[in-house]
Amino acid sequence: MQLKVVYLLLNLGLNNIKMKKYLFITFILLSLCGFSQKKPLWLEASWRESHYPANSFLTGFSQDIRKKREPIAEASERVKNIATGYVAKNLISNIQTVSENYSKSIAHGNNEKLQSTFEMQTKAETDAIITGIKVESYYDKKSKQVYAFAYVNKKEVSGYYKTQISMLIQQVEGHIFTADQLKQQTEKIKAEAEYNKTTPLFTKIEYAQILLSALDKNIDEESSQIQKSINLRNKVTQALAALAQGPSLFINCDAQLFNISTNMLENKLKAELAKNNCIFVSDSLQADWLISIEAQAEKYNDIYDTYYSYVNATITLQKRYNNQVVYKNELKEKGGSARDYKDAAEKAYIEIANKISEELIKYIE
Repeated sequence: MQLKVVYLLLNLGLNNIKMKKYLFITFILLSLCGFSQKKPLWLEASWRESHYPANSFLTGFSQDIRKKREPIAEASERVKNIATGYVAKNLISNIQTVSENYSKSIAHGNNEKLQSTFEMQTKAETDAIITGIKVESYYDKKSKQVYAFAYVNKKEVSGYYKTQISMLIQQVEGHIFTADQLKQQTEKIKAEAEYNKTTPLFTKIEYAQILLSALDKNIDEESSQIQKSINLRNKVTQALAALAQGPSLFINCDAQLFNISTNMLENKLKAELAKNNCIFVSDSLQADWLISIEAQAEKYNDIYDTYYSYVNATITLQKRYNNQVVYKNELKEKGGSARDYKDAAEKAYIEIANKISEELIKYIE
C-alpha cells in the first residue's frame, strides 16, 4: 500500500527535493504503523472496570511469562484457563454470605458443610459457566508476557441457572407423581425408590439457587423458586416417613359375642399387625389397604365341666386405590373354658385374631 502511494505521487511529477523528503518520512511512518501490534485496551484495569463493571459482569484477568521453548499458542491457552478460573473464583467469593442466608431457609445441613459443598461443586461445574465465558489473550513479544481477560455477563449466567432450576423442578415433580401412584398401588419398595431419585436433583436445585443469589442478591421468588423447592422437599420427606411406618390399614370389623357387639377381635388384630409396623387410619380414603371382617361366636357343647365355643370369621382384604380383592377366606377357631361359653368364645377370638394376622401379613408387607 505504501509503495503504491509513493509510485502514484512520483507519476504526478512531484520531483522536488522537499517532496521527496516528505514522501520518505511518510513511507517510514506508514510502515511502522503497519507492522506494529496494538496492545488491547483491556490490559488497563481502569478500562476493564469501566467497560465490564462488577454489577453486570464476572471477570478474570491473568498474566504470566512465557516459559522457555513454550509455543505461544500453548502459553496463551494456559493463561486463558487461569483467567477463566478466576471467573469461577470471583463467583465463589460471593457464596459464603449467600449460603449462610440460604441455609436459614432450609431444614437441613449446617453452614460450614453447605459452604464447602457449594465451593466444591462450583469448581467441579465450572464448565456449566464456561459455556457463556468469552476469553481474549495478548502476547507481548518484547517482554514475553502473556495476558488473558475472561468475562461473562451475569444475566446470561442467571438465565442459564433459572432454566436449570425449572427443568430440575419438573423432574422432581415427575418422580413425586410416579411415586405417589406407586404408593397408591401399595408398591412400597418401588415408591420409596422413586422418591429417593429426587435427592440428587434437590442438591442441584439448591446449588443453582445459591449461585443465582450470589449473582443477584435481589433475585425474586419467581426466578429462584426457593419456596417451591422447599415445599417439594418437605413433601418427599413426609412421604418417605409415611412409607417407613409401614402400610396404612382401615379395618371394618363386625364381631358378635352371642349377639352382642365386641371389639375384642379388632383390638387383638391391631395389636398383632402393629408388630409388623402397620398403622391404622380412621378414614378409608387415607388407607393403603381395606380390611373387612364379619365374625360370630356360637356355643358348641360342654363336656366334663368344660365349655366349648366356636368363632367363625369371614375376612376380605382389598387394595384401596382400585378395590381389588387380594384375599378372601373363612376361618374357624374353637375355644374351651372351665368357666362358661362366653369365656370360651373370648379365647377363640384371641386365637383367631392371631391366625387372621398371619394371613394378612403375607399380602400387605
